[in-house]
Amino acid sequence: MGEQGLLDGLEVFFFTDNLTADAVFYNGNSNNEAFFQLVLHLHKLEMVYSCKSHFIHCSGERMIAQGTDGLSQGNLTAGIMAGNTMTSFIPIHRNAYERCKLLKPWLLSWLGEETEFLEPMDWSVVKGKFERNIDGMKAPVVKFGSFVWCPPVFLAEVAVEELRKARHKWTGSRHLFDLFQTAFESCRLSDLSPNWTPCLA
Repeated sequence: MGEQGLLDGLEVFFFTDNLTADAVFYNGNSNNEAFFQLVLHLHKLEMVYSCKSHFIHCSGERMIAQGTDGLSQGNLTAGIMAGNTMTSFIPIHRNAYERCKLLKPWLLSWLGEETEFLEPMDWSVVKGKFERNIDGMKAPVVKFGSFVWCPPVFLAEVAVEELRKARHKWTGSRHLFDLFQTAFESCRLSDLSPNWTPCLA
């Protein structure tokens, strides 16, 4: 595919139940020869064919239900081979609240009722917006408070970038970044805080 130019400018998603491979890819190196070769080949693939790779963790149960394991054993009636969509097994479009209805009430119980839960369309507003004042001139409107960010996995990079802008610009606000899913790559976690421990990723 790469030699035919089909990967040029594309994003390639790798879904794995191997957390070690996931972490090694984002750390960029490993003492283990097999993992080192994996990282080397994937980064070389990105450079040679101008594509971007994403490693996303999913549970082994989801991989079995998706049907790849069964396909290697000749089972053509499970998972996507049975007509199910791939997104039903890898819900990267759903945030943590959609996956667990108890999460938001639990957060409110200790954050307080005044906490604002942000939707993607609210992200840019948190760091400030411009409105016309009584003189007709555009002036920045500062929005302070407690904000909870809970992006779906596929929007995580955008959310982290917007959060960093908001945190840098309006230091008087409190931000909680709700992850609740192991699919959130370790490199993004380190972007949230310079004190993030690499071994936790």
